[in-house]
Amino acid sequence: MIDFSSYSVLEITQAIRSKKNTTRDFMEAFLSRIDQWESKLNVWANIDKENALLNADKAHKKLLKHANSVGVLHGVPFGVKDIFFTKGIPTECGSKIFKGFIPDYDSEAVARLERAGAINIGKTVTTEFAGFDPSKTLNPWNINHTPGGSSSGSAVGVSVGMVPFSLGSQTGGSVLRPAAYNGVVGFKPTYGLISRYGVMPLAWSLDTVGIFSKYSKDLPLLLDVLAGYDSRDKGSVKISSKKYMLKKDFNIPPKIGVLRTHFFEKANAEVMKNMNLSIDCFSQAGAEIIDFTVDFSYEDVLQMHKILMFVEGASVHQKNYKKRPDDFGEKISESIEIGLMTSAVAYVQAQKFRRLVRDKLVEKMKPFDFVITPSTPTAATDFSTTGDSSFQSPWSYVGFPTITIPSGLDRNRLPLGIQIIGVPFSDGAVISSAIWCENLLGKNLFLEFEK
Repeated sequence: MIDFSSYSVLEITQAIRSKKNTTRDFMEAFLSRIDQWESKLNVWANIDKENALLNADKAHKKLLKHANSVGVLHGVPFGVKDIFFTKGIPTECGSKIFKGFIPDYDSEAVARLERAGAINIGKTVTTEFAGFDPSKTLNPWNINHTPGGSSSGSAVGVSVGMVPFSLGSQTGGSVLRPAAYNGVVGFKPTYGLISRYGVMPLAWSLDTVGIFSKYSKDLPLLLDVLAGYDSRDKGSVKISSKKYMLKKDFNIPPKIGVLRTHFFEKANAEVMKNMNLSIDCFSQAGAEIIDFTVDFSYEDVLQMHKILMFVEGASVHQKNYKKRPDDFGEKISESIEIGLMTSAVAYVQAQKFRRLVRDKLVEKMKPFDFVITPSTPTAATDFSTTGDSSFQSPWSYVGFPTITIPSGLDRNRLPLGIQIIGVPFSDGAVISSAIWCENLLGKNLFLEFEK
């Protein structure tokens, strides 16, 4: 059997369309990786291998009969975090409360991927209700370290080649942090760009559907399929794809903003060494590197973000928590309790402060093609927590598009990443920036992991 685990989404679509390989070839290869790693890493909450092969065979027959009408992701397998509703497939949200729950409809994100021909092979493990209690998934680089949360299964599944891409969600740092900890690409688009209809909420004014992949070059196609207005999602935004899919041309080297305040102060020595090497690499390629600062406290931003997350989370879970408090984990219970005790005045102030911070950041970031920070303060921490989300939470708070790409390994061979940030609806430009950085750094950690 050919090992297709390092293939990009684009390479898979090209191989299938050209009939060089069949959808079953790819499905069998990815299922073989699952057989190899699942018992060691606990990636899947639910998977039906027979149905995956059946769907692969159906996809191949459709290609043979209607080659000109298949979708752009025809035959590409993917996994989806177990807070996304999936018709006829259990969606348990990592919780005792939802044990045995089987939705009768698909979340819009899953439906869009399937309409484009992609094949959902199963549900990946999430922390409980995408919250703060560690999941059962293990970090493949070192099982004594956290894989991150809350999209732990989605990140690890891509990291070890079980799927070429997967879906997660981010409220604080739940896409970029596990992506960085597991050495893959993680993308959180602008808030409101991808529908959250059929996704179990944690905090509705923050929740954003995100994507994991091995390569940044796959993101334009995946975003083009997933993005679009949905009236059923109250946070969904009406905006032309011509604006948010606009790419950057880096024939002229970019002007890069480096945001040191908070991020460089909190990062450890290994992260800073790696970050400075990345900055030197971009500078040598001709990029103009400019430091800039902001005139607000990041500690205030983090506190206001928590207020929104805890209050809205308490609102989501209040009824079930009153009925079944013992069926909630320790950390999510604590967040619900805090949310229930937080005043309406504090919540409104957190919303007002968000608008202020957003406007200031947009103005500060205007001169730059993109902004960079380290993705995380350290490499993956021990397994007692899901890690530190403080480098992602500010961008989740204001709804900006962000991507983490692998940038190397620390001395313990744990992955590190750099975070690339843009202003709202510059998603195409942010992806272009990530591709430019990725090509220069040349840090494909999947290949490094295979060694």
